[in-house]
Amino acid sequence: MPRWPRNEQVNKYSTSKDPSSSGKPLKSNHKNRILYDAAQNQLKESNEYFEKKKSKEDSKRIAENTSNVLFRRNMSLKEVEIELFMLECDEMFEEIPLRNRMLIVIRKSIMELKESFYDLGVKKKLPESWGAFKKWMIEYCTEEGIESIVKYRDELWSKYLLRLNAWKVNREHSDEKVMSYLRKQYLPKDLRIIFLSLEMTLDMAISRVREWESFKKDNNANDFLVKENRKNKKFIEKKGFQEIKQKVKCFKCDKMGHYSNECPEKSKINYVSCNRNSIIDRREIMIGDKKFRAIFDTGAACNVIHRSVLNQLGNVICHKDEKLFKNFDNSEWTSNYYVKLGYEYKGIKYVDQFWVVETTGDEIILSNATVKKLEKKKFL
Repeated sequence: MPRWPRNEQVNKYSTSKDPSSSGKPLKSNHKNRILYDAAQNQLKESNEYFEKKKSKEDSKRIAENTSNVLFRRNMSLKEVEIELFMLECDEMFEEIPLRNRMLIVIRKSIMELKESFYDLGVKKKLPESWGAFKKWMIEYCTEEGIESIVKYRDELWSKYLLRLNAWKVNREHSDEKVMSYLRKQYLPKDLRIIFLSLEMTLDMAISRVREWESFKKDNNANDFLVKENRKNKKFIEKKGFQEIKQKVKCFKCDKMGHYSNECPEKSKINYVSCNRNSIIDRREIMIGDKKFRAIFDTGAACNVIHRSVLNQLGNVICHKDEKLFKNFDNSEWTSNYYVKLGYEYKGIKYVDQFWVVETTGDEIILSNATVKKLEKKKFL
């Protein structure tokens, strides 16, 4: 076998007639020509262009398919009669056999109508005349589909299932079609268990739902009675307790209708202590131009001043009031007056209320609240 040089062998089978090629083989993409299906700019081209193009093609295809459909659900009587009349106007239509005429109409119908026609053919119950077929088509297209049979809020589930059952009987559908439609609906938890059970017929579902509604009704009635009994019991107990309290006498104020621990006139006990601890905190305060010793008592509830100290201050206005005090040794005493005094401590002036004690003494007792106020000013 003769051996050809490599360049000559290639040029023998693929050579260019273009003078610019100089007899060299022609490339598959000569002079970088853009391919038919290539994007103009592959770096910037987005996939959205192809997705939109595909969606337009799909929608166009669907529109073409639906445009051939003439018979569907929820049509008016006049619309169905017009479409059938247009088919009958063909001169050759009368010469077509009955089965083929029905096939022409069914092919222009929705899938649900085709399935119903198929079920009639399997059961050998196809219409025997063109008039019977027209009547069946008119009844089927003008009646509502199962999607249009909705449940109302105030309607019982058993009543709603009975309406679906009537639709099934009239249209000669199977129980599975209705059950599959129900399983797609929003259902209460108990009904979901019923409808999702295997081998559940529509009649069995209606019976179970009626039992469930009866049980729910009785249960709601029992809950209502229990709540009413609780309300009545509380009312009776409260009323009886109030009747008993009307006969009770408080030994604090000698009034009827309440116990002593509920007495509104019960006075607050104020504790005063100046020697609870072994260490007494004594300091000096200025009242006017005089110095007085004051006990900083963190256990006292009120400020206290002795009558003898008050007399040294001259004319001070006393206010009439009554307050019960109790020492930590459980001894009690009462103050009938209080005064408002201005005093000075470490260069800062204050005004507080002091209860007057009708005893002799030369000290003033400052309460816990007053001590905290003075100490706070001290660190500012």
